[in-house]
Amino acid sequence: MKKIVLTVSMLLAGTYLFAQSNTATVDQKGNGNTAPITQTGLTNTATVLQKGPGSANANNNDGAVTQTGTSNIATTTQQGSNDDASTTQQGNSNTGIINQAVNGVNDATIQQIGGNSNTATINQGGNRTTVFGVVIAETRNDADVTQTGSSNISTVGQGGAASGDNDADVLQSGNDNTSTISQTAGLAGNNNANTVQSGNGNTETTTQSGAVTNNAQTDQSGDGNTSTTTQSGSVLANNAITDQEGDGNNATTIQSGSALNGSFTYQSGDGNTASTTQSGAGGENTALTDQEGDGNSSTIGQSASTLGTNGAEIFQEGNGNTSTATQTASGAGSNYLLVDQEGSSNNSTSTQGASSGGDNEAEILQGGNGNGSTLNQTASTLGDNYAEISQEGDGNTSTATQAASTSGDNDLYVSQIGNGNTSTASQTASLGGDNYASITQGGNSNTSVLTQTAGLFGDNEAFISQAGNGNTSRLSQTGANYANISQASNGNFFVGATNSDPAIQNGFGNVINLSQLGGDGNVTRLNQTGNNNTVKGVIDGLAIQNGTNNLADITQTGNGHTFNLSQIGNNNSAVVSQSPMMP
Repeated sequence: MKKIVLTVSMLLAGTYLFAQSNTATVDQKGNGNTAPITQTGLTNTATVLQKGPGSANANNNDGAVTQTGTSNIATTTQQGSNDDASTTQQGNSNTGIINQAVNGVNDATIQQIGGNSNTATINQGGNRTTVFGVVIAETRNDADVTQTGSSNISTVGQGGAASGDNDADVLQSGNDNTSTISQTAGLAGNNNANTVQSGNGNTETTTQSGAVTNNAQTDQSGDGNTSTTTQSGSVLANNAITDQEGDGNNATTIQSGSALNGSFTYQSGDGNTASTTQSGAGGENTALTDQEGDGNSSTIGQSASTLGTNGAEIFQEGNGNTSTATQTASGAGSNYLLVDQEGSSNNSTSTQGASSGGDNEAEILQGGNGNGSTLNQTASTLGDNYAEISQEGDGNTSTATQAASTSGDNDLYVSQIGNGNTSTASQTASLGGDNYASITQGGNSNTSVLTQTAGLFGDNEAFISQAGNGNTSRLSQTGANYANISQASNGNFFVGATNSDPAIQNGFGNVINLSQLGGDGNVTRLNQTGNNNTVKGVIDGLAIQNGTNNLADITQTGNGHTFNLSQIGNNNSAVVSQSPMMP
């Protein structure tokens, strides 16, 4: 056992001291310990303590400290076997501290080169724990690593320019965890990264580049989780927080050139996958993903420029849900999306465009199981497009496509409450814009297919409500049309595009107000072509109006009624009322 104490008045082999106020203290107890210290400059302090018998545990320890500059402090404490700690500091006011305790095969390396006020701290406990390459260049950098467990690996690289910050905190308390942080800040600095992994076999990679700001925080408490965060050139912001509490979750966040960019990912179940890609420049991009069940998958890609924005929120609480959202806005920006799936095996695919005139907003809620929603919205020139889709039962399918240009508009609300309902809607408007559709199906196995196309000076409105089971409504409208359809019983259809066709309104000022309330097996077929046609009433049968200013007002009460109407010409009017005699 040997004890070696070095001060500025002592000279030992392998230790070189120059200038005044340097202090080096080496205390070694045990076998095979070596501690070379090299200090050049003023007010350098180096302390190496490697323990052995008495406090136990000290074999093959190696501590090497090299300091060049002013006011450098390096402290190395090792207790265990086969420990290796090396600190290299060049610059002003640098502080490097390495503590390795508990028996193990530990490695720790701190390098701080150039700049002022750098601080790096490494604390390790466990077996085969490795920290290497804490590299800090330029000013005001700070790195703190604590590892308790076995076979943990942490690599921190920080670089910067003139006035740049950089902070990194890594805490790994489980086994076989890997954390890699690389930060490069420029101009006036920042870059902060905080990683906490308390489970086993977790992998975290954070890469942050040119900043003002760039913040990344990752917390993984389960086992086998993987988190990758890449944030690039930023002058102002890029923020990413990832919290994974279950096992086998995978979260990837990539945020590029910024003015802002956010992203929050939280996964509490097992085997969830969340991928967020945001690009920027025009301002904003914010994404939130929350998955609490197992085997859920969420993919968000957002790209906005010029006047920016893009938002996105996805919550999935059940199991096996899949949500894919792609939003692209340019010119005048916008795009907002919320997807909430609370059951299991729901699938939502959403694509929103928008340019110049901006807008696009979508809200999709699916509360049951096995529901599918596909939404595609594209708006240009003066923008718009708005959609809400809510499905609360099981096995419902909704497909909505809205495209608006020039003067914009398109609104859609679809709500399906029962099971096995299908709604397919397509709206296209140009020049004058408009198109509005509200579809509500409250029963089971109802089908509504709606196609509205408006041009020139726009319009087209349709409300469809089917409350019973097995009702079918198909409608196609082109040009300033209005339709209100309600089917409350079973087996009603108001058709178009089979069941053997029509229900088409093609012209301007066509109005349908149709309700089929009583009895089963009602069928209505309608064809209106021309101007200012109107059909009203409680109807089953066939109506064709082809001309100008036609009106049909029909009321049928009871069962077994049949209605046939054909009006071709101008200024026609028909009123039909059929009621059975009451006993």
